[in-house]
Amino acid sequence: KFPEDSLQITISGADMSPRNTSWSAISSVLKMAGTNPEANRFIEARVFFEKDTILMGSIITDLEVGLVNTITLALVPLMGVVKFSIPVDLENSLDIQRGALEVSFDNEIVELSLKGEVPNFYFDPVIVPLGREIQVQTKFYNSVNQLIFEAQDQKTLSPETPSLLIELQSLLSYFDLKVQLEAVPEIAGVVKLPLSKLREPNRKGDLLFTELMIKPGKTGNDHKWVEIYNGSLDTLLLDNCKISKSRTGAESVDYLLGLRINPGQFVVLGKDSVPFADYYYQDLELVGTRQSLVLYCDNTVIDSIHYYTTADSLNPFPNPTSTPSNNGKSIQVPLRHFASRLDGSVWCAGNELIDMGEWQMWGSPGADANCED
Repeated sequence: KFPEDSLQITISGADMSPRNTSWSAISSVLKMAGTNPEANRFIEARVFFEKDTILMGSIITDLEVGLVNTITLALVPLMGVVKFSIPVDLENSLDIQRGALEVSFDNEIVELSLKGEVPNFYFDPVIVPLGREIQVQTKFYNSVNQLIFEAQDQKTLSPETPSLLIELQSLLSYFDLKVQLEAVPEIAGVVKLPLSKLREPNRKGDLLFTELMIKPGKTGNDHKWVEIYNGSLDTLLLDNCKISKSRTGAESVDYLLGLRINPGQFVVLGKDSVPFADYYYQDLELVGTRQSLVLYCDNTVIDSIHYYTTADSLNPFPNPTSTPSNNGKSIQVPLRHFASRLDGSVWCAGNELIDMGEWQMWGSPGADANCED
């Protein structure tokens, strides 16, 4: 979805005045009834981000009388939207408190301050031209206002170069900035912080249960799923991890073979009936009454949760089956409440629509929960 009036359509011809309209969703069908039918109609489309044209395309075509004319118009990117995210571990062990980013190109300089909170720091998006050199400078400070990381680099972005890698040097070590140009085009910047390594989970809190779908609105075990989050600075390998239904491990199911989770990443585990799952399990069953889930890695309990669907004072968790209107909603916890996640009152029912075709569910699989405090 684009903001209202971000897509402008112009139709013109030798025998008609230019006709302008707009559409808020580029993927929708734009219906323009009453356009004069003739040959050689010039159609131009522009997509705006703020005041800049970031996509543009045009075509000359014939409009036939009495027919619905279906026209496919390819849009060419002119600008890129650069988005920088800096995922840190939930404890913010690097003590990043403040940051600044400067992006310059042509005669323009954009200066931004670090926003967000642990574990999701970010800079506001920056519009940059494609095919021309840009300069990037960044600095990060700790809680005593000490400069801990700084870097600068020059890069040229273009649709033909879909990914870039900028190596950022800190005062202590190095971290990498990966910039990826997507078709929109939106450029995603990811900062890999110092001290990050590849390892197996070995301490409590490395991984967290953050969302469960136990009542998807359909009978049986299909369409149920579990979401886990990597709250560490490291990329975690889950080959020796399993999900159990008890803290003794007696009812263990499904080793998570081949699963790798990047720092700050959400991963959805589900059966093959869940189209958005990142990993498909076979034996795990999420019952709709009460159940414990324990995540073991090499016999170490990494995280656990117990839920039940009896609505009373002893159950502060949201009850997805208490009313028909709640059926099909997940239970989820925002990362800002990770320290108190065992308190069910900080969890909430899913509230973002998931279109499954034949029916609908509500939740936020693969993303942080949106709960109103």
